[in-house]
Amino acid sequence: MGGMRLSPRVLRRALRASRFERRICCALGALIAAGTCVTLRLRLLVNEYVIAPKLGDIVCAVLAGMPQPPPNPDVLTVMQQLRIPFGWLALMLVSIYLVSSVYPNNQELQGVMVASGSRRACWEGIFMSVLASVLAYWASVAAVCLAATLALGGELTFDTSTWLPSLYDFAHETLTHGSVRSGLPVCLSTLAASCALALAQCALSAAWDNNVAFALLAASICASLFVMHPLLMGNLMMASRSAEFVVQGPVETEFGTYAPGIELWVSAVLSAIVSLAAVIAGGMIVSARDVLRKDRI
Repeated sequence: MGGMRLSPRVLRRALRASRFERRICCALGALIAAGTCVTLRLRLLVNEYVIAPKLGDIVCAVLAGMPQPPPNPDVLTVMQQLRIPFGWLALMLVSIYLVSSVYPNNQELQGVMVASGSRRACWEGIFMSVLASVLAYWASVAAVCLAATLALGGELTFDTSTWLPSLYDFAHETLTHGSVRSGLPVCLSTLAASCALALAQCALSAAWDNNVAFALLAASICASLFVMHPLLMGNLMMASRSAEFVVQGPVETEFGTYAPGIELWVSAVLSAIVSLAAVIAGGMIVSARDVLRKDRI
């Protein structure tokens, strides 16, 4: 109970210490989302679409990601252009950097432990401050999407338009569903996976170092562009890999068999498992830390 009473104090301290970095990262996320909205508008003009994009269209454009890589790269019947989604990649890397900025380094962590008087309260305050920062980051991105929808005269609905998959080259539009799809599962999957990755990064930072944790998470995000597997959680934050826009069964093409889209329940279960494991492992690591020395007990 003492840890629970002290957690808000640690939370406030961690949020105050990182408020500048948090504001910078939220501003960068909003700027990246705004740039994607401008790109969407230009694509609509180039392709002569006169209809205003809905909120779901804009959200999925911001979280579009990269279509599935060719399942059989040895088959060269059709040349494939490598188009890295730099907007999506920057959005994800900034969120990882935000976690790295909020999580205290070794000296700061020892100071937080001493000030809190409880290792449990220290860990609870840290991961709650990280989650609060991640939610603030995605709230800034959502605010830009909402503002862009209103500015372009679109509908405030998560339903997406029929032109969206072809405009963003989503691989293999859903054939078994109707023409109306939703961006809400993409949003929920992204939010859950982002929070899970943030907690995993906290646990890795506690085990090793902020820089090591950042490098590992960044490598995982980059690898997800080229390998479609739910364990590479960057796939859970791409509309192009979602079951909303990819058929639920394997698709035969000249390249081989493409994988089915990732369902929302898969993202939810995997994110919950990663979050729980990260909270428990991180708590055990922080509890074993010797405050007076840099080694562990």
